[in-house]
Amino acid sequence: MSNGRGRVNLDPDVITVEKSLGAVGYLNPRRATRPTGRFDSELESSVRAYQSAARLRKDGLINPGGRTITALVGRKAANMVPSRRVDDEAIGAIDRMVPDGPCNGENQRQD
Repeated sequence: MSNGRGRVNLDPDVITVEKSLGAVGYLNPRRATRPTGRFDSELESSVRAYQSAARLRKDGLINPGGRTITALVGRKAANMVPSRRVDDEAIGAIDRMVPDGPCNGENQRQD
């Protein structure tokens, strides 16, 4: 499902977006660790800020398989905030949204 204002925002999808944006430093860490499942103005602002930094269209939307979620899970996102480590739960959630995405296998954290 597409996430954003005026879209059908299912809680699990919104939670994935919250955790993913938090993992790369674009959402308040408290909210990222305790996601609300609500696509509100704070989350929309975070999506737009990420889209701007990633040089994507700033529409505030996250579409399955779209450019924003793909960039969010790709090396581009990892390089934008190198001091942050993407947690395994966020990677697993992203893998479900982008099954052929770059987090499958090679970019997962090795402990």
